[in-house]
Amino acid sequence: MDEHFSELYALREEAKKGRDPTAPDETLSYLLSAVRGRAPERILEIGAAEGLTSCAMLLSEPKARLTAIERDAERANKARENFRRFGVETRAVLHEGDAGEILPLLQGEYDLIFLDGPKVQYRRYLSDCKRLLKQGGVLLSDDVLLFGWVDGSVPVPHKRKMLVEHIREYLELLKSDPDFETEVLPIGEGLAVSVKKNMKPLVFLNGPMGVGKSTVAALLQRKFDRCAYLDGDWCYRVHPFRVTKESKALILNNIAFLLDGYLKSPDVDLVLFSWVMNKREIRDAVLSKMTERGKCLFVTLTASEETLTMRFAKDIAAGLRTHEGLHRALSYLPDYDADFGGLKLMTDGKEPDELAEIVKAYISTHRED
Repeated sequence: MDEHFSELYALREEAKKGRDPTAPDETLSYLLSAVRGRAPERILEIGAAEGLTSCAMLLSEPKARLTAIERDAERANKARENFRRFGVETRAVLHEGDAGEILPLLQGEYDLIFLDGPKVQYRRYLSDCKRLLKQGGVLLSDDVLLFGWVDGSVPVPHKRKMLVEHIREYLELLKSDPDFETEVLPIGEGLAVSVKKNMKPLVFLNGPMGVGKSTVAALLQRKFDRCAYLDGDWCYRVHPFRVTKESKALILNNIAFLLDGYLKSPDVDLVLFSWVMNKREIRDAVLSKMTERGKCLFVTLTASEETLTMRFAKDIAAGLRTHEGLHRALSYLPDYDADFGGLKLMTDGKEPDELAEIVKAYISTHRED
């Protein structure tokens, strides 16, 4: 392995004398440290040049597989030679061509992406890089300070102003993206390190009044560690209850505030939210008010008219619900025939704990998708 690296570094020194834009030594050092620390299974390099950086990453992590993109035919051929030279050709795939055309065709997720292609195209590549990057993965964007031009510490030559503006816009997109944690390091010509956040699951538990949402949600909360639960009805406890434009706005704002708080909390890994959301527009209104991003999972509980009436009758007898509430719940019941996405459960003949186990299995299966 040491012999391989000695040969590789010698080739890098030769490349620096020629036209190959190999990564600076301190950039490569940081990159290889990230590879060794993260042990990525899949790596994507955009702008592979002669493949020396690709080889270094694969030699640093023997279990990794790498996809490389290079548009220059001469450099691409040299990269293939270097893959064979260092014995990594079975773990490397090279796509020759324009990254802007190749990236949309790639599938699957990558643990680490090294972006070192044409700087003016970084903005164009970002949406695909984000799509391809695994949650918790890292996007490393090279040359984002570019001789001090980008941060203004060095005056920008007139002919480079457009390029610098493109890079500034790219950095602004990275820094303002709520799905990324981005830091720009003064390494080489500037390295942006963007970690894609792990989004916490936000489970919307929907269904008509009396179907058992609250009971199932309370059971679910005990089945998951670090789980927060919010019932939408808790967010507007006013007597007498009146539905007005102002009260609707207040309810949505209260719900969004609390859900945002739970998603931001370091003590919470999963958030359950139950409410009557018989129209998609209600769910969308809640999401539109929120500032935090969660991985949304949708679960709908419904029942036959006979079952819902029977359950209401028990609650009415116990003084928990009213006949007016029953009529309103039955009038909404046909709305739940619509496709709300996610999991829909007919609750007839099922006990709350049985329903909770089914929903738990669904959440556990899809929370990392």
